[in-house]
This record gives sequence, structure tokens and C-alpha cells, in this order.
Amino acid sequence: MVGNLVAFAGILFDQLTGSTIPDAAAALVIGLCLAVVALDLTRRNRDFLVGRQASGAIRERLRQLIARQPGVVMVGQLLVTFVGPRQLWVVAHIQTDDALDGRALKELLRTIERVVQAQSPSFVRVDVVPG
Repeated sequence: MVGNLVAFAGILFDQLTGSTIPDAAAALVIGLCLAVVALDLTRRNRDFLVGRQASGAIRERLRQLIARQPGVVMVGQLLVTFVGPRQLWVVAHIQTDDALDGRALKELLRTIERVVQAQSPSFVRVDVVPG
């Protein structure tokens, strides 16, 4: 909206004065406005652009939650990455009890996914990889 007003003023003064300087100045002001908006959007969305990890406290809380599940021996690599505003993707590599059969392992993975997603609506995707 501001760009339209600046462009209108530039064209108006160009027509009134007969000089092209107001139109050129308006173009420069519009360009600066666009640059400021681009920098602000980049600052706001930096976490999503670079795939920043969630805080250590969140990761540690999830690690403990997953480790408490019956059948989990150890939680290896745990990645909690921003994928959108207040949206996190959890990828957990776990070691499971060797006594678990296929059905029990599948149920354990589903349980972990449900338990993690129940902690917060921010966990939009949970992938658990047994190893």
C-alpha cells in the first residue's frame, strides 16, 4: 500500500513539475521499502530457512520421555527441527529390546509417536527409527 502511495506521489509530482526526478526518487523509495521488508521476512523466518534445532531443554525432555517407554533400551540421535512457525519435526533413533517381536516393535513405535505428539501440538511430525 505504501509503495502504491509513493508511486502515485512520484507520478503526480512528475506531471505537475515536468521533471523526472520525483518519479525516479519514488522508484528508489519503493526499492528501499522492498529491501526493508525482505530483510524483516528473512529475520523472522531464519529458523525455518536453515533448519535450526529446538532448544537443548526441549530435546532433553523428549529424550527422557522416549527413554521411559517400555522396550526402549537407549535413545541415540535425536533431532528436533523447526519446519514452520511453532512446528517441530522430531526424528529419534532408538535402540530397542531384542526380545520384541515385529508386532510389539510396531506398537512401540506408534506409542512413542503418540506420546511425543501428546506433549505439544507443536510436534507436527514424529519419526522413530529403530536401530
